[in-house]
Amino acid sequence: MLIIGIGGLPASGKSTLVKELRKKLNKPKIFKYGMIKGEHYEPNLYILGTYNRKFGGTDTLSMAVQPHAERFIETMKDKHMIVLFEGDRLFNSKFIQKIIDLGIDYKFYMLIADPEIIEQRHIDRNDTQSEQWLQGRKTKLKTIYEKFVTQIKLLHNKNKEHLLKNVNMIWQDLKNTI
Repeated sequence: MLIIGIGGLPASGKSTLVKELRKKLNKPKIFKYGMIKGEHYEPNLYILGTYNRKFGGTDTLSMAVQPHAERFIETMKDKHMIVLFEGDRLFNSKFIQKIIDLGIDYKFYMLIADPEIIEQRHIDRNDTQSEQWLQGRKTKLKTIYEKFVTQIKLLHNKNKEHLLKNVNMIWQDLKNTI
């Protein structure tokens, strides 16, 4: 099993990156496992979350999804498969540590974009998160990165060129495992 986790601040491009990856894949089948609703791509790729709405990704997952995701991974850990997730619901210290402790192969990425770019993306999306909430996300991600600095690779995501470079790099991770 290979776990690929993608984190980053809101509007750093996590869902956009996964949506671009999905363009390289065949049509998915929806799967459910407990509170997880995700996409299964033959033969062995599972994306946690669905992307069939205007703003998809992990926002389609419940805040209570983590125990279900842990059980899913524990149950499937000896199978030849890839599990990809992105976003706040699962990109947290407890879940990352669980994956490491299970001895599963993993690749964790954190998207980085300039504050001005993130601010413009929030404006373009008409986001309504408070400054206090956004600051909380910055603090949370800083703490995660400091704890797992050797396990998380930073990816710059300032523009379309960076996005495509990141997509191609993660696509290679997928192709090498599928």
